[in-house]
Amino acid sequence: MIIVGILGLIISTTVLLTCGVFWVLFGIVFWGVILAFMLLDLNGSYGMVALYILFIVLNLVLIYKIIRRKK
Repeated sequence: MIIVGILGLIISTTVLLTCGVFWVLFGIVFWGVILAFMLLDLNGSYGMVALYILFIVLNLVLIYKIIRRKK
Protein backbone atom coordinates (compact mmCIF):
# COMPACT_ATOMS: atom_id res chain seq x y z
CA MET A 1 0.00 0.00 0.00
CA ILE A 2 2.90 2.34 0.71
CA ILE A 3 4.32 1.76 -2.79
CA VAL A 4 0.94 2.57 -4.36
CA GLY A 5 0.76 5.73 -2.25
CA ILE A 6 4.23 6.89 -3.32
CA LEU A 7 3.54 6.17 -7.00
CA GLY A 8 0.23 7.97 -6.72
CA LEU A 9 1.87 11.02 -5.18
CA ILE A 10 4.40 11.17 -8.02
CA ILE A 11 1.70 10.73 -10.68
CA SER A 12 -0.61 13.27 -9.03
CA THR A 13 2.17 15.86 -8.91
CA THR A 14 3.04 15.24 -12.56
CA VAL A 15 -0.61 15.48 -13.54
CA LEU A 16 -1.06 18.72 -11.61
CA LEU A 17 1.94 20.29 -13.32
CA THR A 18 1.08 19.14 -16.86
CA CYS A 19 -2.65 18.88 -17.33
CA GLY A 20 -4.59 21.23 -15.06
CA VAL A 21 -7.94 21.31 -13.33
CA PHE A 22 -9.65 18.23 -14.81
CA TRP A 23 -6.82 16.03 -13.64
CA VAL A 24 -6.79 17.56 -10.19
CA LEU A 25 -10.48 16.67 -9.80
CA PHE A 26 -9.88 13.18 -11.19
CA GLY A 27 -6.98 12.71 -8.76
CA ILE A 28 -9.10 13.86 -5.81
CA VAL A 29 -11.73 11.24 -6.66
CA PHE A 30 -9.04 8.56 -7.12
CA TRP A 31 -7.26 9.26 -3.84
CA GLY A 32 -10.60 9.66 -2.08
CA VAL A 33 -11.44 6.09 -3.06
CA ILE A 34 -8.04 4.90 -1.80
CA LEU A 35 -8.59 6.73 1.48
CA ALA A 36 -12.03 5.13 1.80
CA PHE A 37 -10.48 1.68 1.30
CA MET A 38 -7.91 2.40 3.99
CA LEU A 39 -10.40 3.88 6.48
CA LEU A 40 -12.93 1.09 5.97
CA ASP A 41 -10.12 -1.48 6.18
CA LEU A 42 -11.07 -3.15 2.91
CA ASN A 43 -8.03 -5.35 2.58
CA GLY A 44 -9.88 -8.11 0.77
CA SER A 45 -9.33 -9.07 -2.81
CA TYR A 46 -12.20 -6.96 -4.17
CA GLY A 47 -10.85 -3.78 -2.59
CA MET A 48 -7.34 -4.34 -3.92
CA VAL A 49 -8.59 -5.23 -7.40
CA ALA A 50 -10.66 -2.03 -7.53
CA LEU A 51 -7.68 -0.02 -6.28
CA TYR A 52 -5.34 -1.38 -8.94
CA ILE A 53 -7.94 -0.94 -11.69
CA LEU A 54 -8.35 2.72 -10.74
CA PHE A 55 -4.58 3.16 -10.65
CA ILE A 56 -4.16 1.60 -14.11
CA VAL A 57 -6.99 3.69 -15.58
CA LEU A 58 -5.43 6.88 -14.21
CA ASN A 59 -2.09 5.99 -15.77
CA LEU A 60 -3.59 5.11 -19.16
CA VAL A 61 -5.68 8.27 -19.34
CA LEU A 62 -2.66 10.36 -18.35
CA ILE A 63 -0.51 8.77 -21.06
CA TYR A 64 -3.26 9.27 -23.66
CA LYS A 65 -3.70 12.92 -22.69
CA ILE A 66 0.04 13.66 -22.89
CA ILE A 67 0.42 11.89 -26.25
CA ARG A 68 -2.60 13.71 -27.68
CA ARG A 69 -1.30 17.06 -26.44
CA LYS A 70 2.11 16.60 -28.12
CA LYS A 71 0.60 15.95 -31.58
